[in-house]
Amino acid sequence: MLLLSCITKGYSVDLTLNTSALLNGSSGLILLTETTSGTGFNPAYLKPGLETGVTHLFGFQDLPLYTFHAAIQKQHWGLYLGGSHLAHSLYRETTISISVSYHQKMISIGSSYRLMHNTVRGYHNSLSGLIDAGIIFSYDSLKSGFAIRNLSRTRFEGQLLPVLIIWETNYIFSEQSSLSFGIEKERDYDFSLKIGGFYRLHPYIALISSYQYDPDRVGAGMILLPEPLRITYSIQTHEVLNPTHFLSVSYGL
Repeated sequence: MLLLSCITKGYSVDLTLNTSALLNGSSGLILLTETTSGTGFNPAYLKPGLETGVTHLFGFQDLPLYTFHAAIQKQHWGLYLGGSHLAHSLYRETTISISVSYHQKMISIGSSYRLMHNTVRGYHNSLSGLIDAGIIFSYDSLKSGFAIRNLSRTRFEGQLLPVLIIWETNYIFSEQSSLSFGIEKERDYDFSLKIGGFYRLHPYIALISSYQYDPDRVGAGMILLPEPLRITYSIQTHEVLNPTHFLSVSYGL
């Protein structure tokens, strides 16, 4: 029963699914360092490239999550396509997301459409469409992003799906390090606070770490950087369940 509860509430504030190793280790702070998967949290963000990842959520061997991200940029315009597939014998969820963004020197805006297909064996088979929107401001070494997930206020079986408000500010100290602060707010839940850091130990090795308050989580990871290839491994704790280990491979374009 605990497993089913965790699955069916996967998008509640305490079980938001991260879709890459970097997001897993950074607790969803997308501005710490470049990652193609960041567009999934804020459609205004764009890092051209290809990225794929795999994990077993909360250490459950029968809860594999597979993810894929691709993004390109043509002059001021960006296009992103991403997807994830959560497989279980009783529950399956597939998400496809497409985003369009526009970028200037100091400001980026974007919007995305997410199509979610859920199947619970013997209970329901449903399809839902959600609209997200975001904006990112950049000035010198400072970046700040704001996004709303489920701006469309899509409902599922008569109930409103989570509307998530995300804010993050990042400061780049040097080519070797950066620091991010973030806030997430979901209806009927308190604010969730985040802090994370990125540090490049070596031209080919970098570390990420994060802490999230309410719910309490700690994330950490290592990035191998034989550019344009990136290999990222991370771990994120959970208040009740086992930690989630995540492995991603990306290629920058």
